[in-house]
Amino acid sequence: MRQKLIVENFRAFEHLEIELAPLTILLGANSAGKSTVIQALRLANRVAKLIEIEKRKRGEFSASGALIDDMDFYRLLNRKAETKEFVLKFPCQKCKDESAQLEIKFVPDSAIWSFSENFEDFEGQKLLAILSDTYYLSPVRLPVAYQKVVDIKTLPSWIGSRGGQLIDFVVMEMLEAVAEERQDHVLAKFNRFLQRFDIPMRYKLELKRDKAGGTTQASILVIENGEAVNLADAGFGLTQLANVAIGVLGVSENGDKPSLILLEEPETHLHPRFIAFLADLFVHSATLGNFVVVETHSEHLLIRTRRRVAEGLIKPEDVAVYFFERKGDDFTVRSIKIDENGQLSDDFPADFFAQDYLDIVKISEAVRRRMQNADDDG
Repeated sequence: MRQKLIVENFRAFEHLEIELAPLTILLGANSAGKSTVIQALRLANRVAKLIEIEKRKRGEFSASGALIDDMDFYRLLNRKAETKEFVLKFPCQKCKDESAQLEIKFVPDSAIWSFSENFEDFEGQKLLAILSDTYYLSPVRLPVAYQKVVDIKTLPSWIGSRGGQLIDFVVMEMLEAVAEERQDHVLAKFNRFLQRFDIPMRYKLELKRDKAGGTTQASILVIENGEAVNLADAGFGLTQLANVAIGVLGVSENGDKPSLILLEEPETHLHPRFIAFLADLFVHSATLGNFVVVETHSEHLLIRTRRRVAEGLIKPEDVAVYFFERKGDDFTVRSIKIDENGQLSDDFPADFFAQDYLDIVKISEAVRRRMQNADDDG
């Protein structure tokens, strides 16, 4: 299943039209317009939540404050826009009426939504539910708590846009698992993935109760080679791995309710092996019916995804790759196809990859030529 997104006069683009696949990978240099897609989806998430509350076909809400973090209307409006409005559109491609769509129009002080009569059928409501259930992880990581005194009665049940409450999320999720008599809490899932891909470490939640004070200290530990280290002391790489993987796993396996998962530069601070591991995690989430949108600079993430397509673990039509480019004030997007063998279409820009990867490709080509010449001489 794919979902079309149309943006008009939003950020870098006067007009942008792309299809979101179960796994969508956004590539390109810095300031090439990649974040336009994720910011548009975050805005749509805010409006979709309001639509679910209002339960009306059209409406308006005040947006006089910041729309997303510190970004106000004029920072989001395309500089070439002739009118003071930008628009997000989500056609309902599986609705009975092909013209059915959700349209969200933003003007300086408000956002106005409307959807056609036939948008209210099952597929339209399904799209609205996906947009309203969004998990976002930003590229800027704030310090994350991995050890703290927790009050179980007031624990938040969500990670937050910057992953700042990871320990709260883990504790709450495990408590819910106990209450529901489930053995399959999020850390168990994470550890199974680590084992599946031969990564020799495990993550553990440790709870220590202070009987005198009536409080509980919670810590996330990393166990490697039999030694346990508090995640807060384990370095950026392992904390980043936990931050992304636990967040994605906690959202991905949410029963029959699909989610929209938005990630900007999840490869930050990570060794290539861990980046490839995250690619496998994103593929897994996409095959469960979620929409995973990843903005990345990592060739390792793309290469692992191509491998999984070639191995048949995800269908090529369930992966969308877009390459964003900028020349002066002009922004363009290329759709890059992946075939069933994991090969990229010819229009993929060769200079995107890191130099060491290009050198490996050239070495392989030289070896093939040498072997061919040897066969010809023989």
